[in-house]
Amino acid sequence: MERKEQKDIKTRRKTLSRLIATQVYYQARFLKNQDLNKISDEILENYVLFEDDEPSSYAKKIDKELLDKLLNSIADEAAEIDKKITELQKKSTKNDEILQNILRFGALELKISKDIDFKIIINEYTDIAALFFDKEKIAFVNSVLNNLAKT
Repeated sequence: MERKEQKDIKTRRKTLSRLIATQVYYQARFLKNQDLNKISDEILENYVLFEDDEPSSYAKKIDKELLDKLLNSIADEAAEIDKKITELQKKSTKNDEILQNILRFGALELKISKDIDFKIIINEYTDIAALFFDKEKIAFVNSVLNNLAKT
């Protein structure tokens, strides 16, 4: 993703909330027995979106209601979502943890946010994938989420 497009992410409250949710969950999986809300609060107060940015508070730049909804729902849904993602994959390879979290939260939001057009949700998570991955992985995220939306 080009730098201009990366900067646009900063102005999109819901996109930032989704990105931060994936990163909070990523950290939580390594810091076992840590409260997601505590990790979230710490990240929000000292967040660095791009490597040349200074740490700053993102608490007022996100949609806190969406972030809380995602973080409060993922623990109950992760195992079922992971199973569905595995079933849709053509290869039996294990996904990178960041990629898996993007898929998890995309799938979660498709499931719990029926009031939002699935195309918007898929677009949001492919934009997030573009921050980390090449076109092949972005297309993979798009494909998996599209298939999940149809089930």
